[in-house]
Amino acid sequence: MKAIAESGRKLDVLVVDDHPWNRTLVRRFLRDINIHEADHPGQALERDSLGKMDMIVTDYKMPHMDGASFVKELRRRGYGMPIIGMSTCPSNEGTFLNAGASAFLEKDGSLITYTTLRVIAETELYEKLKRETSF
Repeated sequence: MKAIAESGRKLDVLVVDDHPWNRTLVRRFLRDINIHEADHPGQALERDSLGKMDMIVTDYKMPHMDGASFVKELRRRGYGMPIIGMSTCPSNEGTFLNAGASAFLEKDGSLITYTTLRVIAETELYEKLKRETSF
């Protein structure tokens, strides 16, 4: 991972959650990553930069559209990068994955959850650098 830090490259990650505190937690754990925020899926879908996001992290229960419907819409629009579904309700895992999410994390407030999110983000950055530098 030292090569990643030396590359100066950062990921652009969109965090979609209607609770500011949850967005703050993600931002703190991914502090050296470019974090973009949206309060709800509708706001995220209106962004011109949506297709430039390297990864999206989304909550399940939000106004206007739930997280699984948001994931389905992203996939329908051709978004091919990782989407991480998060929810306080573990039973939403299957719904997220069936909608096209790459992974699911339970928002239980534990250090393990946010450390796992960090590992996923660092792995994605590593893969991005490999794609950009392979001939």
